[in-house]
Amino acid sequence: MNSEASCCFPPSPIQKKHEFCTVKGCGKATKGKQYCDKHLSLDERRKLSNQLQSHIRSDCCSAQCVSGKAHENGEQYCKSCKEACCWKKA
Repeated sequence: MNSEASCCFPPSPIQKKHEFCTVKGCGKATKGKQYCDKHLSLDERRKLSNQLQSHIRSDCCSAQCVSGKAHENGEQYCKSCKEACCWKKA
């Protein structure tokens, strides 16, 4: 009986080639990448639409949120207390 140690790590997944951008509502060609040229930037993917921006509220004060410098929870800041915040949908 051969007692060779077998590897316990699962095989790494093969990356899927994408034809179209995976950002909701975009649908532009991607040349095999996950995102189109516009959405390759993380900052661009983090941006919220104007419609969504007007409906979100901060979790801390339930006040409207404004976009600002990126932080660990995104780039939204409470309009009331000016703190970086997590937000919830109204």
